[in-house]
Amino acid sequence: MTHNNVNVFKKLIGNLSIESFFKDYWGKEVLYLEKKDNPDANFPISVNDLDDYFTNTRLRYPWIKLVKKGIEVPLKEYRNSALSMLTDTVDNDKLFNGLSEGGTILANSIDKSNKAIGIYCRELEKELSLKIWANLYISDSMSYGIGIHQDAQDIFIVQLAGKKNWHIYPRQEQYTGPRQPKEDEKAEKSLLLKEGEVIYLPKNYPHMAFAADGPSIHLAISAEGLLWSDLIKYFSNTVNEDVDFQQKVPLPLEGKETYDIFIKAFQEKWIAFNETHHPLDFIKELNSGVTYQKDGQRDQRLSNWLAIDDINLDTTLQKNKHVAYNLQKQGKRLQLKFYNKELIYPIFVFELVKDLLQEEPYKLVNISTQQSDSEKVIVAKKLVREGILTIAK
Repeated sequence: MTHNNVNVFKKLIGNLSIESFFKDYWGKEVLYLEKKDNPDANFPISVNDLDDYFTNTRLRYPWIKLVKKGIEVPLKEYRNSALSMLTDTVDNDKLFNGLSEGGTILANSIDKSNKAIGIYCRELEKELSLKIWANLYISDSMSYGIGIHQDAQDIFIVQLAGKKNWHIYPRQEQYTGPRQPKEDEKAEKSLLLKEGEVIYLPKNYPHMAFAADGPSIHLAISAEGLLWSDLIKYFSNTVNEDVDFQQKVPLPLEGKETYDIFIKAFQEKWIAFNETHHPLDFIKELNSGVTYQKDGQRDQRLSNWLAIDDINLDTTLQKNKHVAYNLQKQGKRLQLKFYNKELIYPIFVFELVKDLLQEEPYKLVNISTQQSDSEKVIVAKKLVREGILTIAK
C-alpha cells in the first residue's frame, strides 16, 4: 500500500498510523478515536448538506426508513398518501414527526444519493480496495433505532452531530438477529461518541447505540473486502466460460463404458485447465478499487454532456479524481476498466490514453503523442462521455 495515496483514509483514523491500524485493529479489535486523536477531522457531510438532502420531497422507502426501539415503523405511518395510498414516497413532515416522537431516521446507502458522501466513499474504495457504502442515522434524545445486533462487514462510525452511547458486547458463535438487551446483560465496552469522533467495529461484533441527552446524527461507513470464497467463485465463472465444461455428465442408464469415457476426458481437461488457470491468478485483478466501484460517481454529468461536442484542443480536462481504473496491454489490444465498464482500444493509443488520465488539469493541446489533433479530441470526448474524464472548471 502506497501511503501517499491514502489521504482520505488517513484523515479518518487521525493520529493512528496506517500500519498500526491494520496490524492491531483491522478485523480484530474495536477502536475508539476521540477528538484528541483526530483534531483535524474533516468528514464528508455537514448539517447544511443534510438540510439540502431533506428538501427532497420525493424521498422513497426503503432508502428512507423510520425505526423505533428496535422495530421498523410501518410505511403507512409516514407515507405521502397525498400522492397515493400505495406510493413508496415518504412524507417528510410525517417522517420528522416520527423522529420527534422517539424514532430514528435511517437513510440506507446514502452514498448513492448524496454527492459529498458518495465522493467520500468512492475515494475510500479507491484507496483501500474495499467495497464501501454508508448509512445515515438521525435519532432524537435518548432514543434508539435497532436493538443489539451485529453487521456482516466492518464499520466505521462517524459522529456528525450530538452524542451517542455505544454498548459493545462480546462476540458470539451464533447470531440470532437483532434483540433487546437482557436485564442482567453487560456490555464489554461502553463508549460515549461525541461530535467529530470515530469508532471502528470489526464485523460480527454485537452492539447497540442510543442517543444521549440531545439529538444525534451519525454516519455508518461499511467496508467489505475480498473473501477466499470470492476467488473460488471467480474461478468457477472462468470455468463456465469454457465450452468444454458445458457438456453434460452422462446419466447412470447410459452405462459404465460411457461413464468411464467421461471420467477420463474430464480429468484430462481439468488437469490441462489448471495448468493455465488458478484462483490466485485473479487476486490482483479482483483485489482492487476497480472491482468495487460498480456505480459511477459522475460529477458534472449534465454540464459535461452539454459541452462534449465543444471539446477542442484548448479544452482543459482532468481525470475524475475518485475513479479507480486499470489500464493494461493485452496483446494487440489496450484494456481500460473502471466503473464496471471495459473500453478496448488498439495498442498504439496506449501513450495517448495514459496521458489523458492525468488527475491534474491540462489542456488537450499539450498532450504530445503520435496521434493527430483530431484523434486526440475523439478519444478525449469518448472518455468524458464514459465518465472517467471531466472538463475542468
